[in-house]
Amino acid sequence: MGEPPGEMQDSNPYAVYGAELPDGQIAGWIGAHLFRSVETDSFAEISRLVVAEGNRSRGIGKLLLDTIEQWVRRIGCEVIAVRSNAVRQRAHRFYRNNGYELVKTQKIFRKNL
Repeated sequence: MGEPPGEMQDSNPYAVYGAELPDGQIAGWIGAHLFRSVETDSFAEISRLVVAEGNRSRGIGKLLLDTIEQWVRRIGCEVIAVRSNAVRQRAHRFYRNNGYELVKTQKIFRKNL
């Protein structure tokens, strides 16, 4: 086997941003990382977007999403993706309303070692 392409030799960039209320309470947070693979072009993936139950539907998720999209552009990436559990219909509407489109449905298999 040969060496991986140059861009895959560096560690994957990642970012985490939080939304703080005026009283100092954390209302939500978002994390993302740059996914690199030999077989596909690099893309950013949101690893988690959480808004506290009492703070939903107040624009905090949109603010966090906009912030992470700005980070993705800054690192020179042009595509962002997110995975969402099949039962999370409210989350699906949120992402669709913010320009995301469903491109794939899959099952994830995992094995604990």
